[in-house]
Amino acid sequence: MMPVNFDTIYTQIKEDASSLIKTSFAEYVNETKDDLKSFLNESKTDLKRYTEQYLQGELTKDEVAFLVEGKKDLLAMKTLERTGVAKVRIHVFKGKLINIIVKSITGGISI
Repeated sequence: MMPVNFDTIYTQIKEDASSLIKTSFAEYVNETKDDLKSFLNESKTDLKRYTEQYLQGELTKDEVAFLVEGKKDLLAMKTLERTGVAKVRIHVFKGKLINIIVKSITGGISI
């Protein structure tokens, strides 16, 4: 197996998450960037640990998904909630973001 650079995976997560915001909340892109950035920054250490444990065979894909899913409540979309965006839209966005993170970790990006 080729070595995996977590910074590359993390950058990919941020890029994919940014694209997701643009498609999910085009009218609130600028307002939601800070909320997303805070979530990713707060989660970075754990995501790196999950990636390392997955690559060492200590975690399965399902376990990674479970752990990342547990972080969903940390994603406070305060700006969207204040603007009155439907909770269903926010919930769908969070689910898609979790899928992006799990896919990035378990798919890995070789350097």
